[in-house]
Amino acid sequence: MSVPYTFIDQFPAQSGSAATTGGAWLGTLSANDARYSTATISTPCGDVPHCLWMWVNARGAYETYSMKYEANISIPMSRYGNANQLSFNWSYKIRWGCSALPGGYNLTPNSRVGSSDANSYSTSFGSTDWSTITASDDWATTISHSGTTPIERYGSSSLGFVYVSIDLTMPHPLNSSVSYYIKGATFDITTPTSAAVGSTENPSSPSNEPTRKTNLTPAIVGATLGVIALLGLIAFFVFLLRRHRRKEVVPTGEDEGFAPMTHRSDSMLLAGPAPKGERPPSVRWNTDTSAYLTTEENLMPVSESEDAILPSGSRADNPTISPATDDVVPIRPESLSHTETTENRQEEERQGGSVVGTEAPPPYRGSVGTPIAPGPSRRNTNPFIPLPLPMRTLEDFARVHRAEVSEELEQKLRRANYLPSDDPDAISDEVWEREYAVDARELEVLRRLYQRNNDI
Repeated sequence: MSVPYTFIDQFPAQSGSAATTGGAWLGTLSANDARYSTATISTPCGDVPHCLWMWVNARGAYETYSMKYEANISIPMSRYGNANQLSFNWSYKIRWGCSALPGGYNLTPNSRVGSSDANSYSTSFGSTDWSTITASDDWATTISHSGTTPIERYGSSSLGFVYVSIDLTMPHPLNSSVSYYIKGATFDITTPTSAAVGSTENPSSPSNEPTRKTNLTPAIVGATLGVIALLGLIAFFVFLLRRHRRKEVVPTGEDEGFAPMTHRSDSMLLAGPAPKGERPPSVRWNTDTSAYLTTEENLMPVSESEDAILPSGSRADNPTISPATDDVVPIRPESLSHTETTENRQEEERQGGSVVGTEAPPPYRGSVGTPIAPGPSRRNTNPFIPLPLPMRTLEDFARVHRAEVSEELEQKLRRANYLPSDDPDAISDEVWEREYAVDARELEVLRRLYQRNNDI
């Protein structure tokens, strides 16, 4: 599976969003009963409009959960002299909490920059007290690293790519809720470390410039005269060729393949019928261009191209036209090809471009999209039994039953990661009131609505 890429100028603004909402990050989870999305609430995101949010609620069936965020950052290499390595500063803010664990419980996330293991980092940080994790925007932990990474190049593209990832494994005690947040990721280029081979001028030695120009003057004059003489010879040759053709005998109506000249022809030679047994070659438009279009997706390995994610739309195509025959002239319909012009792409690079690129990602994929093995299961002790209810989301549930589910209750249920298919009696009344501030009256409403929907 490919990871969508984000232009480096846009990465700070998109580093708090998942790819499913147009952001930079593709997430992989070890089990389907965990979730990740883009959070837009002021707490806990704080001073940014959105942050990444991964959570497991009390119905989670495993003792541990693993997650991984991956992103591709594209860099216009012309800015850095087409260097093949770049020095970088990489940082992000992180916080997490668990309803059954005290504050200060340590986790160790792993972060990686580039396609090799040379820039892999592990850093421990403590948890935030559960009572304040959603009520405070205090982000005490910032993880940062510096280093040098090779730049991945894809064909003749002017863009270079840097792969980044963040992953960790977290505990999930029985009947507990876990939340994990990331925001403020930045990737800054400090300096190129290996520039492409090329000639350079020494600005400290301008005194040789007049002498160099003087020595080049005779060569420039000689080259100019040579070009003029060559053009004169070509013109003379064309004149002789045209004169020779005029002396040729003009064919008459007796010649095969031509019609006789008449007073209506205005001295123009009319094309006559073709010889019998032959037909003139036809020129027609071939509207089925599938055989003549070759896309970058077809050039990628099957395992990578089938699941490639490019949310911004169609992948950039590079169609090629097969050799024309007498019977078919293949065409390249613009309506079927979403190829950007060179000028547009250069302008896009100067202005930062779109959020997600349409070129093929770099050839390196690593373990992208590889399923993460789930932790030990406690399925037999899981109190929640999923039910096939018609309303799958809390938003739909609250909207349909707005007369009974207030917005305040909806916020409490969202904090508890409650779904309409969850039996409210799976958690004791004391836990509902202590952890999520759901009182007996609100709990009775949940039980009544659960029973009503379960009877549908």
